[in-house]
Amino acid sequence: MGQNVIVENKAGARGNIVHQQAANGVADGSVILLGSIGPMTIAPQMMKLGFEPLKTWHPSRMGSTSPTCW
Repeated sequence: MGQNVIVENKAGARGNIVHQQAANGVADGSVILLGSIGPMTIAPQMMKLGFEPLKTWHPSRMGSTSPTCW
């Protein structure tokens, strides 16, 4: 990338806290959110969020997958 990168791990509320923080940040392309599907699909059905996931986020690619059964 040619520049320094700061990784900031934020825990709590099953990802809703960091999604809210990133949604309220400056939209200059300097923040990459690597999050889970819960705050995007389940949380809006269960609680009022300070942002609308489908309007706020623009997915760039799938970062990882996990098995559905162990």
